[in-house]
Amino acid sequence: MLAGIVLAPLGAQRASTQAPLPRVAIPNALIEVVLGGRKQPQVEVVLGGLTLRSLSNLGGKPILAWPTGAKPVALPKNQAAVLAWLARSATALATPDLRARFLSIRDWRGTEVWDYEMSLAGRAVLDARVSVYWNPDGSLLGLSSTLIAPNLGIDAAPDRIGADEVWFAEARRGGYRWVLAQLRTQSTSTRSITQVMCGTRLVNTIHTVRVTTPPPSTANATITEIPVPAGTFPDQIFADSTGLIWFSQPNNNQVTSYDPKAQKFTQYPAPTGVTGPDGLMVDDRDRVWTGMYYSGQLSMLDIPTKTYTQFPVPYSPSNPAIPVASGHDTIWVTDHIANRISELDPKAGKWLGSYVMPTASCWVTAGALDPVHDDMYFTEYYGQALGHKALGKPVVDIPDPNRGGPAFLAHHDGKVYYSLWSQARLAAYDVVGKTVTTFNFPQTAEYAGPMAIAPNGDVIVGTRSSGYIEVFNPTTKTFTAYKIPTNSAGLKDGLTVAPDGTVWFTESGQNKIAMLKLP
Repeated sequence: MLAGIVLAPLGAQRASTQAPLPRVAIPNALIEVVLGGRKQPQVEVVLGGLTLRSLSNLGGKPILAWPTGAKPVALPKNQAAVLAWLARSATALATPDLRARFLSIRDWRGTEVWDYEMSLAGRAVLDARVSVYWNPDGSLLGLSSTLIAPNLGIDAAPDRIGADEVWFAEARRGGYRWVLAQLRTQSTSTRSITQVMCGTRLVNTIHTVRVTTPPPSTANATITEIPVPAGTFPDQIFADSTGLIWFSQPNNNQVTSYDPKAQKFTQYPAPTGVTGPDGLMVDDRDRVWTGMYYSGQLSMLDIPTKTYTQFPVPYSPSNPAIPVASGHDTIWVTDHIANRISELDPKAGKWLGSYVMPTASCWVTAGALDPVHDDMYFTEYYGQALGHKALGKPVVDIPDPNRGGPAFLAHHDGKVYYSLWSQARLAAYDVVGKTVTTFNFPQTAEYAGPMAIAPNGDVIVGTRSSGYIEVFNPTTKTFTAYKIPTNSAGLKDGLTVAPDGTVWFTESGQNKIAMLKLP
């Protein structure tokens, strides 16, 4: 059982002794490895004698690092050299005596990646991966890590090594401690179910389907990609009640609609002085809401009059990002950088509250409504948690045992489903039972991204490597995977389901929107 806890002291540890450096360009192949990486503060890190530019997690440890010099760094592309380098980097990555074991070679959007599992004292660290990325000429492109530093220490390990024991980063007040967890796995001919136990406490249940449905043919499902005729980087996407499709284009400072029947795009430029339409949603009155990331407003576009109304957020500096509707005619908006969620009453034109998240620098991302309890839930990418805001109560953190960076979320049938940005997984938090169940994708190298709920209750998730739309059936607990025609489609933040059940999504890096007609 996962209780809501406050991890506020952990957030303070993200502050580095170094001052953030002026941003340099993250290599193109690494840009979407870390959620919001373009906007994160950068510092220098020394890994095994190599000085790299990096982004860091709440514990101040690197989660993404890359060379910035004109010359390639001196790291030979062979297993012995990389293993030795990772051993020298153990303290900088998490803790001394951490060791790497080679897992596999995979492709990430055309880039060769070597994946490693990390272990300590002969036991694997659960969900702890380090990935090494290579340039085509064999030089080091960068490194990513999902390690959570044990800032509260490590439990003493017994002499005997159990085959079913792993280290688990357990969330406690003030941070994380590595404790030994037991994996209890039951297998059938079609799936395995693994329970992660910390003593007598069940902290996660992981489903892995062993036999999957063959990929559907184009006879019963169709994905159609539509180039955006003007502008770049279509970001978040939403359908209104009439079937119009709306998406934000922050790079071009506009909101755009697409009429599937007329096959027509219409652009709505932001007003003068209002910049950066980021996240986007359409409410039940067909008003389009978007966070103006750079100028600091929550913006409403009235469709019939084609006019914007601006609601400046009640604090400064501000970067309002992704809006979400509550169950009582108010609009919430997240602010990744200011670490806040804020609630607006549009009718009164008044902000009802602005709340700092309990864990500092948690990168609060997106929100979803639990309509039964009128509660709001938010993903905390760096905080490795869900934020829960009940009416009249403070925000509390619900730790995510997957350590995969909660990204996007949606509520259905008493569960908050959320995607894991750095894992090939979908997770579900039971709001009554307060337990987490995790479902592995059939494609192990397809990390999760945007998601939504279909009218029939299926959970739709887009993946971010080669690019699939995964349709999860909560009853059978199985996925059906639909390959996106454009390889490495560049899915980022945008996926929605229209009233007729059509799945719409943005291919941000390809300047396309696309639709999936399910059978």
